[in-house]
Amino acid sequence: MINASQARNFAKAANQLAKTDRVDAAILAWFGEAMKPEVRALASEQQAELQDLVTRRRQLVEIRTA
Repeated sequence: MINASQARNFAKAANQLAKTDRVDAAILAWFGEAMKPEVRALASEQQAELQDLVTRRRQLVEIRTA
């Protein structure tokens, strides 16, 4: 994952202002080669399940509060 504004600023600096899937893919690939962002591990199945539960709890609390 990268910060979307970093990728957009990179594209602007490269004077690539077109907004198509093909251009976006090329810019993101170029960004990855040039900047070498840190590789992050995917969340484990247990972590993903816990995050889903936390998200659902937050939704239920907001509904109850409303």
